[in-house]
Amino acid sequence: MYRISVSIGIGEPDRRKKVKKSVHLQLPRDKRGTPFAFFEGSQGMYSKVSGSSVPESNQPFSCPFIDGVCDTYYSSAFPVRYLDESRDLNDGVHFRIQLNPFTDRSSPLTLVVVLEHTEFKNPNKFTTLISKHVRVNFAMEGIHEYFPVIFNESSAGFAVVEASIHTCLVNTRYEPSFAVPDLSSFLIRLHGNSCYRPHSKLGQEVKLMEFLQTVRNVCLSPLQTSNNRLVECFEMEKRCSSIQTEFLSLSRFQIENDVVEENQTIEEFAEILQNELEFNFSKLIQNWHLFLNHLHHNKSSMASMGALKQEWLKRAKERAGEAVLRNSLSPDDMILSTTFETKQERDFIAGRIRESNHQIRQLQKDFIEDDLLFQDESASPVFFEENYSTNNVNHEEETGLHVVVLMHGFMGSSWDVRPLRNFLAILEPNARTFLSTSNEDDTDSSIRVLGFRFAHELSDFLNGVEASGNGKISRISVISHSIGSIILRCALTHKKLSRFIPKLHTLMSLSSPHLGSCSIASSLVKIGMMAMQFFRKADALLELAMNDSPDKRQSFMYKLSTSLIGVHCFKHVLLVSGHQDLYVPYHSARIQPPSQTELLESSEIESEMANNILRRMKPEQLIRVDLSFQFGGKTKKMDQFIGRAAHIKVLDSQALALSLLLNYQHLFS
Repeated sequence: MYRISVSIGIGEPDRRKKVKKSVHLQLPRDKRGTPFAFFEGSQGMYSKVSGSSVPESNQPFSCPFIDGVCDTYYSSAFPVRYLDESRDLNDGVHFRIQLNPFTDRSSPLTLVVVLEHTEFKNPNKFTTLISKHVRVNFAMEGIHEYFPVIFNESSAGFAVVEASIHTCLVNTRYEPSFAVPDLSSFLIRLHGNSCYRPHSKLGQEVKLMEFLQTVRNVCLSPLQTSNNRLVECFEMEKRCSSIQTEFLSLSRFQIENDVVEENQTIEEFAEILQNELEFNFSKLIQNWHLFLNHLHHNKSSMASMGALKQEWLKRAKERAGEAVLRNSLSPDDMILSTTFETKQERDFIAGRIRESNHQIRQLQKDFIEDDLLFQDESASPVFFEENYSTNNVNHEEETGLHVVVLMHGFMGSSWDVRPLRNFLAILEPNARTFLSTSNEDDTDSSIRVLGFRFAHELSDFLNGVEASGNGKISRISVISHSIGSIILRCALTHKKLSRFIPKLHTLMSLSSPHLGSCSIASSLVKIGMMAMQFFRKADALLELAMNDSPDKRQSFMYKLSTSLIGVHCFKHVLLVSGHQDLYVPYHSARIQPPSQTELLESSEIESEMANNILRRMKPEQLIRVDLSFQFGGKTKKMDQFIGRAAHIKVLDSQALALSLLLNYQHLFS
């Protein structure tokens, strides 16, 4: 059984305190938000698995409540009985927090969301599984945002809380003190304090009138911005609502500028400002309560969250696209190799892009930030995309189920590709995902054996999906890492999957040795591969190195390149590689001939294999992506040296997995 707890505070805490029930912010009381009200979904907490409703899933096991000591809200408790179960909580909570417009305006709020668990036999003894800290910027200006709170830890598995966050400035007032009893006294002291004294020219004091106008703008501009954003969100709620709400409307108001008179005293200004604040806030509070009442009683607000989600996805794609350089090449360039000079030039360009994006991000922060979703731009990978289509590719909408298969690499498991699967659940909630597990216990066997196992596993799953009555499969896409792509190519030749070949849609190949691994550049990696072939009897590595036959043209990998069924059967083929990856030859991951500087004994064979595969592909099918990484201090130096860090980065980094799917979501939509 699970529940969710929420708390909020000003600034970013230095530490977290573990208590019996939760993990909450260790902040002074005046820096914490106070939960004062909550509401429950009137339609119950319905649960679904693969689109089918779970019987008896709408009964809560406990009611939500507020802990006034910890200033924390606790949701209703709910059971999770099945894998990939989704649940509509429809709960909400109100927090009140005081901010200083002069000192706290630029300070972020920290939202803490905690996932807790207990056994059915001990329903009152919840323990913390995982906590998540999220920064909320510009709260005073009004925020109406969708945001996925993602829990992804080995101890807790994967869970995502899809939430909407709304903030509104509901009051501005002066808090009197013994030394400064009223607003006019505060303004007199503020004007005399050099820290707050504006200047029009260096060393020249601004007139009193300009100072008072500045104070007025500081107090009133967040009010106007907050109200306007509230009205915009409410209009969107009305458009998405299934209930007739035409009679409801929120009023906009415009605050006039430059209304401070030249000879006005501070005392007169303070009285006018106080009245102006009270008048405008009376309008804003009325709008805010109408909005909250609509959220409480209109359960179609889930539809409006969908609209907020689309806005979030749009901005997320724009941010992910800032690190992508797209280059449209001639179809004849498909069979050309990439030179060493090109790789060096890309590293230089990537460094400049990271520096530029980092500076921009310091000035343009998102309303809600999660470092695990979008890492610091100074260390984020840069995408160099090459496409070979002369025409715009039309992505036709198809009815039916879309199945996305995810495959791990050598000595891997389905957990390796779960970050990709988890983000697919957010970006493409209607797609059915399938994690291959048939080769988890053994990736040493011959690729023929691994492919045979996977073909039977996938065939059983696809047949089961269609037999379940949830719809007919129209598209099958695959995301495969390393040797997983080679196992896939082998499995596609099996008769078990023959009837599904016309439904193949998108292949996303991640650092996969399509031309084998006989030309690995790193001596250390070569020695390691040879040792594993000898001690583990790893036939798969033997076949990848094309040492399974004295004549390389009779080897498994060469024969696979001549197969009539292969990567060309997919409508879209995305080859993701990284020249810092020394586990897989760069040209092998990109299916292109080796460059002149990489000429080896196998170069002729690899060039023939590349031609065997590419000659069956149309230019518009293929997209190549080269990733340029900037490894920080947390990455192990040995992993960087032997090239392992770049090889597994797409599996290790949630931010990279999300960026990859955001940039190429159109291939799966």
